Amino acid sequence: MVEYHEQYLTYWGGGLYHGPTLKKEIRRATNPSGKIDLTTVDWRWTGLLFSLLSAGLIGSPEGVSSEWGFSIEEKIRLSRLWGAATVTSLNLGDYTSQYHLNSIQAIMNLHGFEHLVGSSNQWAALRSVAMVIARGLNLHRIGPHPDDQRLPYLNEEQKEAFIEREIGRRVWYAAATQEWLCSSSQTFPGYNIQRKHFTTSMPAIFDEETVLPVEEGTPTFAVVGNYFFEYAYLLLQFGDAMLEAENLDENSRYNFILKWDGELRSNYAEKIPKCLSHRTPLQPHWPKWVSWARRLHEASCSHKIIMIHQSFLTKSFKDVRYTYSRWACATAARHVLSLYPKRDPDEPQFWVEQAFSITAGICLILDLFHRNDFNAEAQEYLACVKRAVVYLASFPTSSVANHGVRVLTSLLQEYTKKVEAVRSNGQTTRPTTSQGATAQMPQLPKGFENASLGEVGSLPPALPANPEIPLSNDATSAFNFDIDMMEFEDLLDILPTEMGVDTNAFYDGMLSASNGAYNPGW
Repeated sequence: MVEYHEQYLTYWGGGLYHGPTLKKEIRRATNPSGKIDLTTVDWRWTGLLFSLLSAGLIGSPEGVSSEWGFSIEEKIRLSRLWGAATVTSLNLGDYTSQYHLNSIQAIMNLHGFEHLVGSSNQWAALRSVAMVIARGLNLHRIGPHPDDQRLPYLNEEQKEAFIEREIGRRVWYAAATQEWLCSSSQTFPGYNIQRKHFTTSMPAIFDEETVLPVEEGTPTFAVVGNYFFEYAYLLLQFGDAMLEAENLDENSRYNFILKWDGELRSNYAEKIPKCLSHRTPLQPHWPKWVSWARRLHEASCSHKIIMIHQSFLTKSFKDVRYTYSRWACATAARHVLSLYPKRDPDEPQFWVEQAFSITAGICLILDLFHRNDFNAEAQEYLACVKRAVVYLASFPTSSVANHGVRVLTSLLQEYTKKVEAVRSNGQTTRPTTSQGATAQMPQLPKGFENASLGEVGSLPPALPANPEIPLSNDATSAFNFDIDMMEFEDLLDILPTEMGVDTNAFYDGMLSASNGAYNPGW
């Protein structure tokens, strides 16, 4: 699991730990019988190990975890258990008073996966503690060192010191990135890390195994982490700028949003590293995660376009002055869903990608609710939403994906009610295609495998083959779904009230798994 995490998941956080060094530490801690005696190792290091095990198990595809010998139920149970063991180990190591880098690594590593098992509230609190520890260790003051430019000539001791400095830099930059991204996704952004308040130099770009410089354009963890840092800072600037623009008149604020729309698009076109750009062909010797990182960032950029236009989305349905926002959101949503047509057999799961798909699906069906006809474009939107449901259903161990299926299914059901109401009232719609042929009014099938002929080409032929059956509704109720749903709720509030849509049905669907108090164990 540690090997899988290093190869396929570590890039997401920009390389929070040095894989070869960690594997050496594991070998040193392992006794002749192949077991780790927890009484002989530091509890904070143990917390990091449990964090990697928890994230590696829940983040792996079901085919891989099945080869490891875990059923879906065991996968969820053990991921939660090892997540709890992470926190317990840190507490046993007195991590809040005995500061150590491993404590921060353990906490930060959980960020990409805690939503999958429904434990985001606890992580948010732990993240605040991690920032205090990071400052206590002076991770915000790791400036340049003479040896940073002498990698080929370092002896083993100097090389170990270099790696230690670099991991400190990576952890700090990852912490800042996470804080800024979390801040930019909230209605009222708030953050503690100011760019002018730290002097830590950017992580260096080198080969993880040889610790030697690499050619320009070579994909490394630092390349991804450094770019995501700059991208997060751009989003942070947008959030600050929007707060300052609150007192402007509506037209001025909209021009402001159009300016930032251009900034985000320009950043993606001009500043993205070559290895993450779709204009650069994938090389066969590159790590497998490069293609996933490309897709993740493409989806993220499109998602942020939706985010910045969200405040004008309602107006765009009624006022032609804001039509660009409607087009921008719909185009971005379609692009997100086009990136995730189906789940690859060896594809790991990150909750953010599932959240992007949910937001995109909601965005498109909102557009459908504000249409009076069912033309070719509307058919495409409906097919995209159904495809999103099929894609999300291929992640049976994800709390986020499970709720996304419920939300989008509820929306599709409400849309069908709207169409049937129009039909029963004798109102006429204008179902057209680009060729002028008559299209069937949309019907929500009991199973998405029964899609209409017009949609069948857009839907995956079948769910990826998994050895286990997806969790039932009763089983999924075991999830403690405390993910921040504010963004989804804001989008749902855009539903047209004159159509009699009951938004409570959607909120109930999103929160139905939160039966009972928050489980403090994890």
